[in-house]
Amino acid sequence: MEPIDSDKFMKMLKKKWSSFPDALTVDDAVKLTGYCKTTVSEWIAKKKLFGVWYYNKYLIPKDCLIEYMATKAHRICQKSKKHIDLLRQYQKL
Repeated sequence: MEPIDSDKFMKMLKKKWSSFPDALTVDDAVKLTGYCKTTVSEWIAKKKLFGVWYYNKYLIPKDCLIEYMATKAHRICQKSKKHIDLLRQYQKL
């Protein structure tokens, strides 16, 4: 896949994910990205993705997930099917 313009990709994700709340649960992040709970939780634990522990669950600011997907997630070798679909949608813009 060719390199992406992270600003344009962020704009696309903001629009696409606008119906989701500003504070996402790990389950929300799983639905949006296609990665499993363990992976999303590891991103938070390794400080790749910002998350706050709140009432026995992580809350992830939606903007932080969008920024992560548009800037750092391109380094993921084994991308989820959902991630690949998002990149394909971006390339059709």
